[in-house]
Amino acid sequence: GVLATGFLLIKYFGMNFSLGIAVFLNLSISFFAFMLSNAYSGLIVEKSSKNIKEKSSKKLNFILFLFFVSGFTALAYEVIWGRLLVLYFFGTVYATSVLLATFLLGIAIGSLLYSKYFRKSNLIQFAYLEILISIFAMLGFAIYVFFPANLIEGFSTSIPILFLLSSIMVLIPGICFGIIFPLISNYVLHKSEFVGFTMGKLYSVNTLGAIFGAFLTGFILIPFMGIKYSLIFLSLLGIAIAFSATFLSKTSNLKNYFYVGISILLIFILAFSIPSQFLGNSSFKEDVRIPYYEEGLSAIVSVSQNLDNGRNFSRIYVDGQEVAANTPIMALDSKILAHLPLLLHKNPSNALTIGFGSGGTSYSMLKHDLNEVDVVEIEQKVVDAQNFFEDLSGTILENSKLNVIIDDARSYVSLTDKKYDVISTDCTNLRYGSNSNLYTREYFEILKS
Repeated sequence: GVLATGFLLIKYFGMNFSLGIAVFLNLSISFFAFMLSNAYSGLIVEKSSKNIKEKSSKKLNFILFLFFVSGFTALAYEVIWGRLLVLYFFGTVYATSVLLATFLLGIAIGSLLYSKYFRKSNLIQFAYLEILISIFAMLGFAIYVFFPANLIEGFSTSIPILFLLSSIMVLIPGICFGIIFPLISNYVLHKSEFVGFTMGKLYSVNTLGAIFGAFLTGFILIPFMGIKYSLIFLSLLGIAIAFSATFLSKTSNLKNYFYVGISILLIFILAFSIPSQFLGNSSFKEDVRIPYYEEGLSAIVSVSQNLDNGRNFSRIYVDGQEVAANTPIMALDSKILAHLPLLLHKNPSNALTIGFGSGGTSYSMLKHDLNEVDVVEIEQKVVDAQNFFEDLSGTILENSKLNVIIDDARSYVSLTDKKYDVISTDCTNLRYGSNSNLYTREYFEILKS
């Protein structure tokens, strides 16, 4: 479903028709479910949860808590993997499809392996699986960071590489998560008489953990800790689950605790080998330095500097994609985006520019006799890097006529009641996911309105 939608349905039939296919399939399922319902109407239904007095223990509740934390790490990893693939593949629908497909494939393989090769469920197995997840999450990240970017040249080669990188990072942890769910379910179900009630509780606990994992990673871990340290935190959290499961197990021994200790050592070795700054597919010469690197809410923002013919040039990158620079051509580009439309207007009083970049366009707009200039920028870290481009944009952030709006550009222009005499919007790589909706016919109609 994921691959067909990402690679075929949307491409050949569009969004609405693809959604229609999904609706049709769902309605077909409900039709056949109604057709088959009479044949299964006589089955005994389990007692309602109100009448169930399940034997509970502190140990069982703690296992459920560990299962909650395991669900937390599963979706937290997925958010980080998605963020990493954006650096190479611009957040396209292909990257999303391949990531989801790989993770789901891993879960399916893991569940199949459990059904074929696991005859007993015990907590030591749970501990080992969490150790494997933690180690391979860090190892996959290390391979990703040191992956040769020059192997990705054009769309034809990037798709196979996308599958390869996604498999390296996601597949083995996905397989382990696929084994963990039936393993813990089997373990807990042996302690309960009520299959449906207990499975419902297991699903809810694990899914709630997944919800918290996705939310906290996107809003707290990545913005405040960065991708690398978020991964280290999640890996150590997995080791904490493993240690707790080992402690709870009746069959644990010193060897099991030794494996936990070795895994912590491996994680720190991998962590120290990975640089804190990684810039995706931005290829830099040896004489280039990176004075600015920040992981923001929506993107990784970096500034590179190098000497060329005695002059120091700065370039700003968003998720590895160059968006602005003070090089002669890029500087000219930022000025034309301001001067050309404003000179064509008979009497402009205000203007809006989409994307802050180096600040050069906003600065050039303020050279005209305008009452105010607004700029919409989705990522605050881009604005924070302005001081590296003072030769192009001066101390523009101190200008009282400039109004910086941190928002998604399409969302802002769709919802604002404000009218502008001039709106200037730049073109960058169309494949970059967060840019694609800025180059549609509808978007320009919104701007015109």
